[in-house]
Amino acid sequence: MGIVRRTINKAAAAIWRVTNSAPQRQRAFAAAKISRLTSTWQNTNRLINEELRSDLDKLRVRSRSLFKDNEYGKKFGHMVRNNVVGANGFKLKHTIYDANDKPDKKKQYALAQAFKRWSKRGACELSGKMSFRDLQRGLIIDAARDGEFLVRKVYGAAANNSFGFALQRIDPSRIDTMYNRAYVPGQNAIVMGVEVNQQSRAVAYHIWQGGDTITGARERVRIPAEEIIHGFIPDDFSEQERGIPWMYAAMLRLNDLGAYRDAAIIAARVGASKMGFYTQSEEGGMADPAAIADGKDEQGNLYDEVEPGMFGILPPGCTGFTAFDPDYPHAQFEPFTKAMLRGIASGIGASYVSLANDLEGVNFSSIRQGVLDERDEWMAIQDWFIAALLDQVFEDFLRCALLHEQVVVDGEVLSIADIDRLSEHEWQGRRWAWVDPLKDARAEILKLNNQLTSRTRICAQNGVDFEEVLSELEQEDALAVEYNVDLTIPEQMLNPAMDFSENEEEPEDDREN
Repeated sequence: MGIVRRTINKAAAAIWRVTNSAPQRQRAFAAAKISRLTSTWQNTNRLINEELRSDLDKLRVRSRSLFKDNEYGKKFGHMVRNNVVGANGFKLKHTIYDANDKPDKKKQYALAQAFKRWSKRGACELSGKMSFRDLQRGLIIDAARDGEFLVRKVYGAAANNSFGFALQRIDPSRIDTMYNRAYVPGQNAIVMGVEVNQQSRAVAYHIWQGGDTITGARERVRIPAEEIIHGFIPDDFSEQERGIPWMYAAMLRLNDLGAYRDAAIIAARVGASKMGFYTQSEEGGMADPAAIADGKDEQGNLYDEVEPGMFGILPPGCTGFTAFDPDYPHAQFEPFTKAMLRGIASGIGASYVSLANDLEGVNFSSIRQGVLDERDEWMAIQDWFIAALLDQVFEDFLRCALLHEQVVVDGEVLSIADIDRLSEHEWQGRRWAWVDPLKDARAEILKLNNQLTSRTRICAQNGVDFEEVLSELEQEDALAVEYNVDLTIPEQMLNPAMDFSENEEEPEDDREN
């Protein structure tokens, strides 16, 4: 046994020498090193659906809290709603042509009027509380706050309108995130409440019905995917089945900033309050010791708040008082807040100026660049929203409107056979006024004179339709003739100078740049 033991010890010692004498492998990338400073950095590689399965509900709850209780979270919601959808919603333009490939204005008008009737409150949305514009504004908030929106398409008599088609807005939290199962032959997989086939195409949604969420007396129902519009931006991760709240990269910092501001406000209130305590001896006092021995005042309230001019009585045995004089408001409060907000703005894809309502120290060039970058992001979201919701809604509306004989031209009801010619359409999202309208108008005129753009494109960039502009101008001219009003534009106004005139100074902000 001794020989065996000695042999094993020698072998172990040899292995130890070889292992410890071999050069350690160095990682090629500094970001891949594991050290004391990077020990808390995530080192495991997990699929996005695995991460969302454990974190999505918590992310959604915290995102909703920020949207409700944090001023910058609330502002982000307003920015999303007002910049993506706008005050009037997306504008639908029909492009219908007759047999001679000329615009068929009568059919365009008839279809536009039918869609206008369907879009009114009480028709398009099942509860009757929202117009189609209101529904758009609500769904984009769902997408930003919860990472996704959910709409159910209702057909036939259940739609409760003459078109046989309505929409029902559903809270995304009703999809059962905890309902999962693996794929087996003959049975689809379920990923966080979404039933998918082998190609990851949604087949059905498992949704909690409305019920008692306190006692848990709810029933989960399976709704075919053909009845559901589930919208989320999937370009962040591959194979993603559920949406992620848009503020996820900035939520922690936003919450920290809110906590810091609360602490700073409390410290400032304490620093601004003048307070003191009367000490009491054990031999005799100004109040009953039994009433204050527990650190409470005569009404039984603890001394846990500070009020200006407050003077209290300390319990017996206290012989001194140490002043508390916090240095608040601190000089670094504003710079720190701005630094945090810049990081938060980057995390949510907005400009710092828009999110913080801070125009201090900005000039024309800087604010223009920041606004342009932000507007590019809004337009990208508009394109996604059109594809994810609006195009699908219009296709279903058109089919149901034709089946229910709701499109009439000169007394003739258009049938489902006309659906191909009627289906061509475009959605126009809102556009924005420029930071300096005069400069940008001059730039557009210069590009137009050099044939670098078109009137149609300029109108589209401003959120209007060129054909509608021409129609309105024609109506104005006819009305001016009727009332004998001269609408001629002075010649000097037709070609404004492209350069600053001698009496017009270039803004000081631009000279600095």
